[in-house]
Amino acid sequence: MTTMTTSRQTKQHKQAAAIGELLADECERRVLTQEMLADELGVGLSTIQRWIKLESVPQAVPAHRIAAFLELTDGALARAIRAQRTAVREGRGTCAP
Repeated sequence: MTTMTTSRQTKQHKQAAAIGELLADECERRVLTQEMLADELGVGLSTIQRWIKLESVPQAVPAHRIAAFLELTDGALARAIRAQRTAVREGRGTCAP
């Protein structure tokens, strides 16, 4: 797989994925623990865990911190929040440990 293909797939994933899925992927990519992510975003560990497990949706202030952390545009943030709401509503939950 070429770098261009990988980059394109990553961009497509960011456009379609829920916030929790994006956070889990980014933690893995940056080799961050959930505790480190919680500190970075200024929220509690249990909040990060609920987002990653697709059990809750971030409110406005943390969502903008998440967007900055993930380098998402406003449009991509809105899509990720919608995807997160859908995942929570459908009870998909526990996409990551």
